Amino acid sequence: NIQPWRIVKIGNRYDFYAVTKYSNEGNSLNILYNDIGIAKYHFEVILDLYKVKYKFEFLNVNNTDGLSYMFSYTIKDNI
Repeated sequence: NIQPWRIVKIGNRYDFYAVTKYSNEGNSLNILYNDIGIAKYHFEVILDLYKVKYKFEFLNVNNTDGLSYMFSYTIKDNI
């Protein structure tokens, strides 16, 4: 369970990144996308559970060292 994803909080936005060092290891790209999908699902379940309004979006966010941007959640109201 390498958890090949990271979440970076910037203000009211949560950016999801893939850890790129794992994407070059054979068939691990499929596992990487699967793990990010699971993280996305859990994140959304919690937002829905607490009735937090949000917007799921693909933004023009730069990649950072070792991380590849995937998608974002912008929170519309506070918990």
